[in-house]
Order: sequence, then C-alpha cells, then structure tokens
Amino acid sequence: MIFDSIQDTSHKDQTSQVVRYLMIENQDVRVEESFIDFIEMKNKTAEGISDMIVSKLKADGLDIMNCRGQAYVNAATMTGCHTGVQQRIKNINHNAEFVPCSNHFLKLVFKHAASVKVNLVTFFSTLKRCYSFFSLRRLSSS
Repeated sequence: MIFDSIQDTSHKDQTSQVVRYLMIENQDVRVEESFIDFIEMKNKTAEGISDMIVSKLKADGLDIMNCRGQAYVNAATMTGCHTGVQQRIKNINHNAEFVPCSNHFLKLVFKHAASVKVNLVTFFSTLKRCYSFFSLRRLSSS
C-alpha cells in the first residue's frame, strides 16, 4: 500500500491511495499498481493517519493482514520507528515492511537545495504563485 498527501489549491490535504500487487498467470509474474482513491486528510497525527489508513482499507474490502509492504513520505510522523504510522501499521501486521518512498528523496533534495540560496527560494515561490494563479483562472473560466 502506498499513501501520499499533498495540498490542493484550496489548501486541503488530499491523500492518494495506491495498491501494488502481484499478478501471477501461469509462469508470468507481474507487479501491478492500481490507484484507489483520494481522501481528504483531516487528522495529521500518526495516530489519525494510521487510523484513516486502516479504516479506508477496510471500507475498500482490503484486509490489512494481507499487506506486505508500506511506503510513505520520509517525514517523522510517517517513518517514526516508535510511534510513526509505519510502526503503528506494523503493530497491527508485523509482515507489513516499511520502505521509504524513493521519489520523496528527490523532493527533499530540491527543497534543501532551494533553501540555501535566497534567489532560488524567490524563484520557486514565484513559480508556485504563477501556477496557482493560472490554475484558478482556468477553473473559473470553465
């Protein structure tokens, strides 16, 4: 299972839910991924997020006990080895191994690189505002 959240243009945290699974047909084994849903994240604590994950899986007819892996952003709330989301899920199902999401490492590199130089911070901030401006204009014109 893979959960990732991001703020939308209205500043609500939207969490995407993706399930990765094996398809075995005869001698052919394939790894497949399916997008399940977007969920609005209201409680951003480790307890709130892990409760949301467990209840969302149950609502979708998926059994947490069949989970063999979990991947999240590399934030302490998610990856904490004592009370983070990954450990709370592991307390429910000890077979649900945590693997940090490699895509987020690149995001963190850009974030830290941009924070070193004031010009880069200004550039990315301006770029974000332009994107938001044109996204809102496009929505209002349709």
